[in-house]
Amino acid sequence: MKPYIFIALLVGLTACNNGDTVHQHDPIDKKISDSNRIVTHMATKVMVSQENRSDDREYVKYKLDNVNLSSLITPGETSNLKFTVSPDGEIIGIQFETDSNSIPEAWKSEMTRQTGTNRFVSESDENLGAATVTYNSYAKHLNLHYADFGVAEFKFTEDGVEKTANAPFAGGYAVKKIEQQSMSNEPIVFNGTARGNVEYANSTEHAFLPVQDRSAQMTFDNGIETLSANFKNWHKMDIEKDGDTINVSFASPINPDDDIDTRFQMNGTNDTVRFMETGYYGSDNRPSEAVALFEYQEKIDPSQDARDNNRTVYVGFGGKDAGISE
Repeated sequence: MKPYIFIALLVGLTACNNGDTVHQHDPIDKKISDSNRIVTHMATKVMVSQENRSDDREYVKYKLDNVNLSSLITPGETSNLKFTVSPDGEIIGIQFETDSNSIPEAWKSEMTRQTGTNRFVSESDENLGAATVTYNSYAKHLNLHYADFGVAEFKFTEDGVEKTANAPFAGGYAVKKIEQQSMSNEPIVFNGTARGNVEYANSTEHAFLPVQDRSAQMTFDNGIETLSANFKNWHKMDIEKDGDTINVSFASPINPDDDIDTRFQMNGTNDTVRFMETGYYGSDNRPSEAVALFEYQEKIDPSQDARDNNRTVYVGFGGKDAGISE
């Protein structure tokens, strides 16, 4: 059975920059564009075993308690993301902490950073080989100060075929997060980008389709959240969340690039997962930024209950209050 491993990564960090340095300014007043700064200023140290290390340097592992940092590796299951940092403040490894049996053990161990890049490489799995994970952040492009949004790009080999799957991530500084009950009932519209991945898995095929819309929109109106995105190579998708109720609709895309690949075409029925999580960030209980993660899964063949019988979409959103000119 093929594992469900490309769920949205709810991660409050950005791709590591080349040539990391430790910055001494207040991270809250800066854009979340330097994950190394987040780690060194806002983390809790966890000691790391020195076994199997090739040098004498002392390593510690950091858990980001003050940054919203959880990840969805498998449907409905969250995990922590930890970093290994060298004595000079350079992030050299990441690790997804989860007890799930749905992803290879190699992917739950520390992934080593390729020097001078924002790529991390896993240990080799007997079926999938060594995976390369690249973090790409769009926070700077979206002018986000307190939140981050982007895509983690997984490259791996399955059944002798090289594959790429994009998983969105989103998060931000906990001290700048605004809870919904503290927000005004006045409608707020956030303009931004939606990006993610559609996965098709049956007993004989496992395929992925990257999707994006740079003119996506999210609205918060008296507790009701609406996310709308037009993916020209897939569907126009509208999601409404009111409390615990999530309604999803799929339509033909506006100005499509081409016909929808039938493998990835959603019917909007026989769903097994509906998930949406949002975060609002700003000052004085007035959110200026919003991020969201959405997941929806439906059965390909309702008569079959096999695990490899699903279409799943993972979409992340990052955006700015449309009323803010900066």
